[in-house]
Amino acid sequence: MANAIVCKCCQQAVDIVNFTDYELTRSFPRCRSCRSDKYKQKCQNDPLYLEKARQRGLIWRLKNKKKRSDKFKKFYYFQDGKRILANKRLLKKYGITLDQYNTMLEQQNYCCAICKTEPTNIALAVDHCHTSGKIRKLLCSSCNRCLGVYEKYKDKFEEYLGEIV
Repeated sequence: MANAIVCKCCQQAVDIVNFTDYELTRSFPRCRSCRSDKYKQKCQNDPLYLEKARQRGLIWRLKNKKKRSDKFKKFYYFQDGKRILANKRLLKKYGITLDQYNTMLEQQNYCCAICKTEPTNIALAVDHCHTSGKIRKLLCSSCNRCLGVYEKYKDKFEEYLGEIV
């Protein structure tokens, strides 16, 4: 394993994609299976634990909107210190490395494949087929959303446009 980290709980070398982004920032990282086992154990010992955790999370999210948006940016912008997190996310979600993403970005002249605009404050989204998983191009967030809605309701759009003409 090229990108392996030792889980401090089970003491095994585990691939980096099996760690959450949060665990990678901790000094005592636990792999997903150890973290999951710990969570299940807490839920069994305290029946109200799950409900309490949800309440705490909701309260924190409402109080820390700015902090949440900063955290979001930290994982989506490709800055030097966050390169490993961005690489992990791309590998896990799409099966490509950050270098492959950057190559695609360069081939598209650093702009959206559909509207040809340069992104202002967020990285371009990786457009992919949800059935085959094949990666197509990089899109801005609005084109990516529009394409997703179109693919989901393609037959209804065509039916509607057929009625108008």
